[in-house]
Amino acid sequence: MDLSIVIPVFNEGNKIEKDIRQAVQFLSSQKMTGEIIISDDGSTDDTLHFLRKIEIEPPFLLQILDHKNHRGDGYAVKAGILVSSGDLVVFFDSGSCV
Repeated sequence: MDLSIVIPVFNEGNKIEKDIRQAVQFLSSQKMTGEIIISDDGSTDDTLHFLRKIEIEPPFLLQILDHKNHRGDGYAVKAGILVSSGDLVVFFDSGSCV
């Protein structure tokens, strides 16, 4: 796998699908294989509800990490990196995946 994209989120239900679509579009435009790892840092809104409805087409993968407790952005990023499989790993804040 070429690239893992880690996106830490906290209460981002209103924009997370757009972030995922932009990450897939980037991978596709670069002709890369990859995964998008959403690391939810204990959201209290409907973020997880929206995430569970999102499907992306192969060869891309979507992985959702559900951290029950809010531990901060650094924790969510680190958790995403630790489960990544790509040769390269990047992370973006939600709303920055352009």
